[in-house]
Amino acid sequence: MFRPAVKNALYRTGLFGGWHRRRNKGALTIVLFHRVLKPVAIEPTLADAPWIISDKLLRQCLRFFHRHYSVVRLSDVWANHHQARPLPPNPLVITFDDGWTDNESIAMPVLQEFMLPAAFFVNTGVIDTDGARWLSGAQLRALHRQGLEIGIHGVEHRSMTSLGDDRLMRDLHQAKRSLEDRLGKPAVWSLSFPHGHYDKRTVAIARRCDFGMMLTSDPLLNLIGADGRCSDLLGRISVHASWITDAKGDLIPENLAGWLFVRQQAVLSA
Repeated sequence: MFRPAVKNALYRTGLFGGWHRRRNKGALTIVLFHRVLKPVAIEPTLADAPWIISDKLLRQCLRFFHRHYSVVRLSDVWANHHQARPLPPNPLVITFDDGWTDNESIAMPVLQEFMLPAAFFVNTGVIDTDGARWLSGAQLRALHRQGLEIGIHGVEHRSMTSLGDDRLMRDLHQAKRSLEDRLGKPAVWSLSFPHGHYDKRTVAIARRCDFGMMLTSDPLLNLIGADGRCSDLLGRISVHASWITDAKGDLIPENLAGWLFVRQQAVLSA
């Protein structure tokens, strides 16, 4: 949208942030992270390197969110859609996908430093299968005890649009039972679509399975309607280190502002 020098000047003077507060006052931003590692553990050659950020960068992002947004829980968004409870201006939800073990060991302590909520979406089929990679049941309970929300990212990391109706319903019920056995029944059943793949059929089945919030990977700002409610089908914006950091791996805040503030506002429906 802007040349780097112009974007820097607009951000440093506060004009960019002021424009965002006015323009996006009635839009819900949901950000998406995956893995969080210590800088020394991040290898550029790793297959999942684009989905990894450092704990230092997460801290810097959280400081940015605290400055420019009202960070809310996903259950607050559920209450907005289902019970018409108002959201604050410039609301933002923090989410993590897949269920990596570092979500509990590294990301959770950083969130606690800032006393910010987040929602973690897990592939239930890999829980307790590989302690070096995937969350254990004990780690899920630790996240849950800290008031962090747990949602479903499928049983396996398979596109839900590739599953027939019966298989999809079985998988969703199986995933819910898996979390219930470990955590009890969550106050809000939420789902993020693996690979971001969804269609009218998968959304309809998820609703029949009582998922009150469904998250996609459509990179947009979720416009809150004239009735004060957002949709139950929501877009999210992935945060990639390569787009928002300098050569030392530090956040360039005006780049993150440009990555988030100017997105299209829309209401998803299916």
